[in-house]
Amino acid sequence: MRLADIIQPPAPIRVRGGWRAQIPDGAPKNLLLCWAVFSASVSMFLVQAALGGAFPTVSSVLAIGSSVSCGLAWLLSRALFRRDAGRDVWPVGLVAALFSLMLLIDGVRLAGHDGGAVENILLSLVTLIGSSVLLFTLLEAVDGIRRADAVSERWFHIAFLAGYGALLFFGVILFQSEANLAIQAHEAQVQSLMALLALTGGSGATLYRLQHPLAPVEKQNNKRRQKAQTACPRMTGQMQSLFERDHIYRDPALRIADVARRLNAPEYKVSQCVTAGLGYANFNQLLNHYRIADAARRLRVGSGAQQSVLEIAFDSGFASIGPFNRAFKKEFGVTPTVYRLGQADQS
Repeated sequence: MRLADIIQPPAPIRVRGGWRAQIPDGAPKNLLLCWAVFSASVSMFLVQAALGGAFPTVSSVLAIGSSVSCGLAWLLSRALFRRDAGRDVWPVGLVAALFSLMLLIDGVRLAGHDGGAVENILLSLVTLIGSSVLLFTLLEAVDGIRRADAVSERWFHIAFLAGYGALLFFGVILFQSEANLAIQAHEAQVQSLMALLALTGGSGATLYRLQHPLAPVEKQNNKRRQKAQTACPRMTGQMQSLFERDHIYRDPALRIADVARRLNAPEYKVSQCVTAGLGYANFNQLLNHYRIADAARRLRVGSGAQQSVLEIAFDSGFASIGPFNRAFKKEFGVTPTVYRLGQADQS
């Protein structure tokens, strides 16, 4: 063995100062990406306002880039408050549709059809989608306040709601009111101030989330189970025995009524035990948890190496391949086939 193989050079030390020191290593890429795109869009608006129409071509490009800032604010709020925001494609598609409509409107105007029927239809669609994403942003903060484990997390939701609600009121509702002629007389200054506040608030919320990341779903479920074990301890133990020892989840026709008959208990009691004692949202989530765990074990190199993905799905309790693929991807982020290939590469 060579001396160079024994003595390894020390790993380089990275020193981060200023605001970068506040960003932890391994920060969620989806959150950082949403913040970067949102900040770029708002910055385009600020630059456009500063130019004041001095460069028409540049101003047009900046106007297009800043036209979807409301939609990007919604994507940022999803990344702030949802653990699985990066897995959903449709929100990005909705914002992309809003951006495409703005491009079409500019194209119609360049073609000399200002005020025509086509432009009116496109403007109506933009108004509909834009109003929807404004509401969605508020709902993202509202959703989950009661389910937040820590008091500081609840206050974070409330602070976001207060700040965003104030911007929405002053920047959209109050500004559009015909009675506020004094505000409308300083349109550019007021809108620039609102944009600066939005940029500051979005950056502050992102920095807070980076320093206080959301707990993983499984970790949160474990906390709820431990906290609620005292609600129905005897039935909880019996249900765990049925699922972990008897593997009743492998029956694709299993219903909560079947479990109730085995336990000689009313269905509503079993349902309460599933939610309060075991910490699952409903009986189907409990079933999928055990079925997916069983399938993942079989997909690893060894016990299920000779089985096809379809056979593993059936043996784990799924009645068809479609629901199995969807449930598995929701849990692990990849399809069963990709998961199996990844396990094989690691062995």
